[in-house]
Amino acid sequence: MLKLDTMELADAFSPKELVDEIYRQCPDITPPVPVKELAYAAGIIKIEPIDTESIEGMLVTGEGKEYGVIYFNKSNNRPIGRQRFTIGHELGHFLLLHHNGNRTCSNADVSFSSYSLDTIEKEANDFSQLLLLPEHLLKKEFDSLLPSIENLQEISDLFQMSFEATANKCTKYGSKPFALFYSKDDKLRYCWRDFKKVPYALNIDKGELLPESSQARQLKVKEQSVSEEVRVQASCWFKNTEKHKLPEIMIEQTFFQKNGYKVTLLREK
Repeated sequence: MLKLDTMELADAFSPKELVDEIYRQCPDITPPVPVKELAYAAGIIKIEPIDTESIEGMLVTGEGKEYGVIYFNKSNNRPIGRQRFTIGHELGHFLLLHHNGNRTCSNADVSFSSYSLDTIEKEANDFSQLLLLPEHLLKKEFDSLLPSIENLQEISDLFQMSFEATANKCTKYGSKPFALFYSKDDKLRYCWRDFKKVPYALNIDKGELLPESSQARQLKVKEQSVSEEVRVQASCWFKNTEKHKLPEIMIEQTFFQKNGYKVTLLREK
């Protein structure tokens, strides 16, 4: 059974400081991170599902946050990773002392990509992603692996988090530098990479069609399938700059998801 010294946690003021203290006290945690156990150890007395589209998560506390109850959205078969992230988000509100206790959070509030949110919601999201996808555990599990869709799927399953959230954090690690291109109906949504490892300029902008010569654009396959790895000209996706010269060949692989969504992985050979 996990135990936490909440007095020590009270000395942490930022999401990172708080997560660092949790792992200092619980160094033997392995994936998947036991978010419910940690919440109970921190003073949460109940964690309950709710079935509503208007609320993603909710925290109800005593006046001085001496106890708390977390509610998380379980409607419409919410993926387990989404449920876990919401619980972590509400736990962040509970443990960060400058956050008010009683909170109701919308779908937009609970987001792994939290750039447009107000500071309080962003801090709760930062806490949740740092807690559930901690760098020291991700590095241990993925750093020696060759980046591929299959390996990223295995890591996301191991951590019981969404493929997108897990894969994006894994771009810091792996045995080869790689980038991820997210698209819908063959139009680019965004590209995620570690700019220190993959510094090249993109050949396409957000909203533009994927490169015509790419496997991701040409293949027509069933949903929830993964393509073979193929060699492609790096200039298909990236372009040279004065500071960074492209390799000639890269490896391309695409995950064909539902409703026209795709994830294309580009890695160096």
